[in-house]
Amino acid sequence: MRSQAGIANLSDREVFLAFTAGYVTDFRFSNVGAGGFGAQGLNNILDNLPDQPIEERMHRPDLDVEARLEASFDAHAIEHYLGSHVGTDRWWRLPLVRFRRGDEEIPFYPSIMETDGDEEALLVGESERLVGLVLDRIDGSRSANHIARELQVDFGGFDQQRHNTAMKLIHNLMTLKLVRANG
Repeated sequence: MRSQAGIANLSDREVFLAFTAGYVTDFRFSNVGAGGFGAQGLNNILDNLPDQPIEERMHRPDLDVEARLEASFDAHAIEHYLGSHVGTDRWWRLPLVRFRRGDEEIPFYPSIMETDGDEEALLVGESERLVGLVLDRIDGSRSANHIARELQVDFGGFDQQRHNTAMKLIHNLMTLKLVRANG
């Protein structure tokens, strides 16, 4: 993690790259879909990456909320990175989930919930907790609906934003083929 002094002393190139990365990343807070661009946007991005062969196009599968969910990964770890957010003037310590599947390592940047009343407040801790609880419950015995109902108990009742975030997380993991529906 960089110190605040280190952030302030970035070169012009580093400032531009940090701004560009933050700008692109910020879309995921406002849009639906893996990485914030939705399935069609991801297809367009992946099709136009220079010097990168595209083996397979991504598609967004239908989410059967009653099908049991199985992990297509061997392990996961929640880590952190520094990122910005549209409408704020600060850096945030945001969660990053690093999945392992065989020898493959797959980084995943989950959506972060926001408060309704304060533009400056992201619900980073609550979002990270939700991600961890959802991932721990993807064991082949629970459906998306079952997981969502269990989250209500963990968080002290139903909340539409948490419910939507959990469902979007599961759907994004399915799009990235990190989770699959079984029956």
